[in-house]
Amino acid sequence: MGATTPRPAAARHGGSPLGLGVFCILVGLVLGYGTWSQTSEFVHLMRRGQQAEAIVVGMESVRSRRGATIHRPVFRFVTADGRKVEARASTAVSLSDFPRGRRTTVVYDPAEPTRLRLPEDVAAGPGVSEWILGLGTLLMLALGGVLLSRCRRSAAPG
Repeated sequence: MGATTPRPAAARHGGSPLGLGVFCILVGLVLGYGTWSQTSEFVHLMRRGQQAEAIVVGMESVRSRRGATIHRPVFRFVTADGRKVEARASTAVSLSDFPRGRRTTVVYDPAEPTRLRLPEDVAAGPGVSEWILGLGTLLMLALGGVLLSRCRRSAAPG
């Protein structure tokens, strides 16, 4: 029986710290983009959104992946510059809270008035999913940074 040569730690664990570090950084960047894309609408509406008096003209009902029915109100309103707009809110609501003909206030993007939310949604800010994505972003980037720094230290002479 011959002596066995010990394998490097990276080979024993199934991958190099460099490859895993780069993978974690890439996943972190993808999660970061998701976080940014979901929170940017809230931030934009908080800063530049304009309010308008709107009337509920309908309800869009769709089936979720879990089988529940989600209702989103369709509003008609006139922008500050006089454009007539009919748009669907991105927030799910109870049918009884938004009957046809109800008047309410909406917050819309002046550059793209079909992007609108209810004032209470804008005031509440991003939801739990955005916080989870943000935390995942930080964890993946930190893990990738640690793995890459280990690679760099192990490659240093001495």
